[in-house]
Amino acid sequence: MATVSECIARVQASGGLACHECHISAKVVSKALSGRAIAKCEAGSLGSLLSAMDTTASHGRDKVYRVDADGLGHSFSIVQCRNKFVIMQSWVSSYSLQEWLLGTKGELKENGYLPNNGENDYEFLKTYLTIMSEDLSSRRVGYAQSNAQRLFNPLNANMARLRGAIGSASGKPLSIKWQGEAIH
Repeated sequence: MATVSECIARVQASGGLACHECHISAKVVSKALSGRAIAKCEAGSLGSLLSAMDTTASHGRDKVYRVDADGLGHSFSIVQCRNKFVIMQSWVSSYSLQEWLLGTKGELKENGYLPNNGENDYEFLKTYLTIMSEDLSSRRVGYAQSNAQRLFNPLNANMARLRGAIGSASGKPLSIKWQGEAIH
């Protein structure tokens, strides 16, 4: 079974379905989606990945997927637009990404819904954040940008904890580019 990071890398390289007019609406409908569908996609194409997700949530040419991180309702949203997956919102306040990634001893833990291979957890998360920052810095406005600004705000306590958690767990610094500036 391919890891999540491998699936994302394949999607990036595959081309496939394209959205030629990316205007994301706040009225986009979200559908429940198990993170396991992402991990089970091995075909390597965007079309196959979307088929594995089995969702009909759409508005215009954009699609939004609600990813269930642990089966308990802790989730984040991904928008598919112009062959890219963009994280739209941070984790709910009762469950932080730090708690999901880190075990009690501060080590990366294996998650049944999003499997990992050691440092792939770090690469998987970094890939998501990089896709988001690159995509939004050039085109996103309005609804999508406001969500991204909240997540990437350097004063955001959750983002600060996330950067610290990933840095300490992986031994690597997490640098995120947002509108031409690096947030460390």
